[in-house]
Amino acid sequence: MNKRDKIFVEKWAKTREKGKRRYLISVGALYGILTLVITQLFKLDDNSFSELFLTSLFLVKLGIYLLIGIFGFALILWVLSEKKYRKLTSENEPK
Repeated sequence: MNKRDKIFVEKWAKTREKGKRRYLISVGALYGILTLVITQLFKLDDNSFSELFLTSLFLVKLGIYLLIGIFGFALILWVLSEKKYRKLTSENEPK
């Protein structure tokens, strides 16, 4: 196992200890909020700040982006990271 893989295993082990739910919420929420804010910022040429960020439509979009972030992006990252972690840790077990 190379140095990069060792760092990943150490970090992912700590992340796993905190739990899947916490990971999904924190990573998914961050992804959802950042994605929404960035997409809204591209629309500032046509609309004012208050029209984009201070409306009920923004809250609906926020909910949708949070769900996509949590159950899409973060869940996929969790599954891929778990797969990589299991592969790396099973290679190191003595046979």
